[in-house]
Amino acid sequence: MSWIKNFLTGRAQVTLISHSYSNIVYLYLSSGVVQGSCIGPLLFLIYVNDVSEVFPDGCICKLYADDIKLYSAMKTVNDCKNLQESLDVLYNWSCAWQLSISCKKCSFMVIGKLKNEKDLSFRLGDNNIISRQETAKDLGICTDSGLKFSSHISQVVAKTHARASVIHKCFLSKNQNILVKAYVTYVRPLLEYAVCVWSPYQLDDVAKIKSVQRRFTKRLPGLSNTSYSDRLAVLGLSLQLRRLHQDLIYTYKIIFGLVDLDCLQFSLSVLMKQHVDMLVNCLFVTVVWMFGSIFLKPRC
Repeated sequence: MSWIKNFLTGRAQVTLISHSYSNIVYLYLSSGVVQGSCIGPLLFLIYVNDVSEVFPDGCICKLYADDIKLYSAMKTVNDCKNLQESLDVLYNWSCAWQLSISCKKCSFMVIGKLKNEKDLSFRLGDNNIISRQETAKDLGICTDSGLKFSSHISQVVAKTHARASVIHKCFLSKNQNILVKAYVTYVRPLLEYAVCVWSPYQLDDVAKIKSVQRRFTKRLPGLSNTSYSDRLAVLGLSLQLRRLHQDLIYTYKIIFGLVDLDCLQFSLSVLMKQHVDMLVNCLFVTVVWMFGSIFLKPRC
């Protein structure tokens, strides 16, 4: 503890621009950790970790770095009041621990239908009204109030189209293998980031995702006059099989408790044991089919 105390107290501030230093200013810094240090993030997490224990029952708190999310199921007017009480508790906690909250970055979103939801409003403190949004971005995933991901898919498709065009434009080499490796390295990870959450199921969204790979492979040397399915067979690319692979892996983790998710939320724990065993067997058969399909002609 004495080492941490010496690490945080008696620090000096100095600004470096090019090769010039500002005058060293010795100040007593009452808060904050050294930026760029390894122990700094750990100390911050220890400092804010107790915030998840101050909220009343019915309000769930999620923390990630310096971001916090509160959510609860609202069925009556009292549930709305309970959420406002949780916001009041959060504001009082932040004042007690001298951690100011950026109200401009705060917002709330109603998922589903709620009576008199147009009149619903929340505040942080006395005068800070929290704005309402119809879409929200969380850890890079954009969703709307209907838990649909069409807007996220549109953003991803626009970004990957631009990056795929840059590869064709900037790479001097037109070697097919090099361009495909660049696509796999710089484009495909964007199409598959957290795909278990937003995996497309509507035909329009599936077509949007497919269009990125379709257009990129169309511009490869020697494949412009080849059908899309034949191009995938030659290059060994298939987004659909890779999405299926990720879905199966995550389903396996949920069933066997390898992730921090309650199976009851996915209607698995209410099944009888023989039904669970049947699902596991189906997963195994599907995995075998999937890996067998890799050696056949991919479909998308």
